[in-house]
Amino acid sequence: MNTELIQEAKRLREKMEWLIAAVSTDKSRNQASSIQVKLDVFGGICSFFETLVRDERTQLETFGADLEAREVAVRNREMTVENSRALLMDRQIAINAARDTHVIIGTALMERASELEASEQVLNRDLEGLERREAEVEAAQSILQKERRDLDVEKSCIQNAKVNLEDDMKSLTLTTDCTLSELRKAWKRDVQGHYEKAESLSRELESANGRIGGLLSELEAAKGDVIAANKREDEAKSILEASRQESKSQLEHAQEAMRAAQRRGDNLANITRKLEEAKVSIHSQLATATKKLKDLEAKHAESEAARAMLVSEKKSLIEKAALLTSERNGLDSRVSDLESQAKLLDSARERFKNEASRQERAAAEKDQQIGEFQKQVDSLTAQVTELEQAKIQLKSQMDKTKEPVEEAMTNSRKRKWDESPTVLFSSWRTAVDDLGDFLHMCKPEMDTDGSCTEEDALKAIGNIAVRESSRDNLLDFFTSSPCDEWYCLDEVAEEGLDAEAAEPCSRHEGGPCLQIRNCNEGKIGGLRYGAFLCRNRS
Repeated sequence: MNTELIQEAKRLREKMEWLIAAVSTDKSRNQASSIQVKLDVFGGICSFFETLVRDERTQLETFGADLEAREVAVRNREMTVENSRALLMDRQIAINAARDTHVIIGTALMERASELEASEQVLNRDLEGLERREAEVEAAQSILQKERRDLDVEKSCIQNAKVNLEDDMKSLTLTTDCTLSELRKAWKRDVQGHYEKAESLSRELESANGRIGGLLSELEAAKGDVIAANKREDEAKSILEASRQESKSQLEHAQEAMRAAQRRGDNLANITRKLEEAKVSIHSQLATATKKLKDLEAKHAESEAARAMLVSEKKSLIEKAALLTSERNGLDSRVSDLESQAKLLDSARERFKNEASRQERAAAEKDQQIGEFQKQVDSLTAQVTELEQAKIQLKSQMDKTKEPVEEAMTNSRKRKWDESPTVLFSSWRTAVDDLGDFLHMCKPEMDTDGSCTEEDALKAIGNIAVRESSRDNLLDFFTSSPCDEWYCLDEVAEEGLDAEAAEPCSRHEGGPCLQIRNCNEGKIGGLRYGAFLCRNRS
């Protein structure tokens, strides 16, 4: 563009020099008609440059509007990228928080699992202790039942001993009445006393038997004490047996009562003493048995309470174990859910990372494009500035030459000079300029298959672009043609948008065919306006 302006400026300078010379000559020869022609030429030149500047300014304004739209789109894209980055940061923070929560929950689960294992071990030990205590209670119950049976046997033995004692006393009384009448009264008194004592002892025994009968239902353990009581009962029986034998011997030797009276008294005293001792021993044994029965009763109550407590503890531990098992299952399910959520968060994080990197690359590409657009804007601005300066210089030169031209006279001899600007700015020059403008607007690009060269493209397009109708059809093609179809260049030049896709070309039918494909995407005035791909097919 700068080269063209320089060339135009040079041609303009040559024309101005020629005009100055012609005006000077015409003024001297009073030729006014040629001056009018020259003024018309200058008017055409000014109009041409004004049109050129106006077109350039329009194109620059269009490009500026497109650039502003692109800048707005880039800013919107940058805002979108920033929002995506902020969202990505929030998601990253949420992912980190979720991971921390997952670690905390995992640690809590591990601690809870260890606590559950310890509780399970304690529960197993408690269950084992409970089973041992139940076995001990059952053994104690069996011992109590056995001792109760032993007490029943001892009770029957005591009753038999009472009956035997009464029989002995009756036999002793009868023997004494038959053998010794002198001692009858004394013997009766003694026997009565002993009988009363026996009756008292019998009543006490019956009372004791009643108490024993009331306590036998609750007695469960006293085997050692009962064995001791049995031993003492055997001693009492032996004493009673000895007394009976002595009474028999006394009855057999009744005739010797005088000599044996003292001995019988002593024997009776001994018997009475032994009976008292036996009574005291029986009372003490009964008291001991009563106390042991109460102790056994208390122990039994304690064992029952302990058993009930153990049963309750066992049920509580079983319920606690079930609850802990359910909690553990729930925690395992929660762990599985958290692991799946962590996997989803990781995948989402990777997707956002990829999206962020893609957006960053797109933003970098947009920044690069903006830089290139800014460079082109600066270049176009410089060109416009140069055009404005050239226009100002042209106007100043025209102002300088206007007065001499108006005052000059026509000169018939300068008709040969009038032919030069007429030739330069004839329809031929207009056609050449239009063709040059069109060729400058075209931006052919060679296809990567290497089938077409720039020389081939220039030759084919130059031949076609001579016709104004072909140029118009090509401009329509650059504006509205799709960018994914190949077309025959000759077909487009003749048919315009009515041309059919050349797959294959029906016009050339196997011959050489230059095909083009639009690259503009319908943006008039854009950077890609007039760009098209070229290839050769046969």
